[in-house]
Amino acid sequence: MVTSQISEHLLIIFTKNPKLGKVKSRLAKDLGNQKALKIYQYLLNNIQNKFIKSKFDVMIYYSGGSDNIPKKYKLNPQKGKDLGQKMYNAFKKNSKKYKKIIIIGTDCPFIGKRIVNKAFRALNRNQVVLGPSEDGGYYLIGLSRGNLRQYRRGFQKISWSTSKVLPQTLKQFKFLGIKPFLLEKLYDIDTIKEYKRWKRKR
Repeated sequence: MVTSQISEHLLIIFTKNPKLGKVKSRLAKDLGNQKALKIYQYLLNNIQNKFIKSKFDVMIYYSGGSDNIPKKYKLNPQKGKDLGQKMYNAFKKNSKKYKKIIIIGTDCPFIGKRIVNKAFRALNRNQVVLGPSEDGGYYLIGLSRGNLRQYRRGFQKISWSTSKVLPQTLKQFKFLGIKPFLLEKLYDIDTIKEYKRWKRKR
C-alpha cells in the first residue's frame, strides 16, 4: 500500500474486478472476451502506476471482488445500489479525514497527475469539479469538504451509463446552487471506435 506525506487530499480509483466476460462488454462484442479483458487489465494497471509517487493518498474501490486487482493501494469494496450511491458512500466514508476527495474510473487512459492536480487546485475555489467525457458522462468528480449531505442530490436521479449523466448531474448541482468547475473533455475506451482512436495515438 502506498501512503503519502499529505493526508489532506485523497484520490479514489473506482474499478471492477478484472474477470473474463465481466468487463468491457461493448468491446467484447467486437474483439472477444479475452481481448476485452486484456485491455481492461492494461487500463487498470496504467491508472494505478501513474499515481504511485504522489503527494496525495490513493485508494481503490472495487466491485465484483478483489482477487484479480493488483494490491498497490488500500482496497475497499464499493457499497450502494447504483454508481451514484457507491460514489457518494465512498466520499462520505472518507470525508472526515480528507479536505478534498476525487474519484476517477479506469476507462480513460489520459488521466494523469497533471489533470488530478489541476482538479485538486480547482477545489481551492470550487465546491465541485467534474471532468466531462465525450460520451456525455464524466471521468472525474471531486468534492471539497463541507456538509456532505448538501452534495447528495448530485448523485441522485441520474441515468447512469447514458449520455444524460453529465447534463443531469449539472442540473442537480444547479438546483443546489453549485456550479462545478469543468476540466478538459476526454474520452473513455468503451467501444471499438474509441479503442481504434486510442490505438492510433499510442
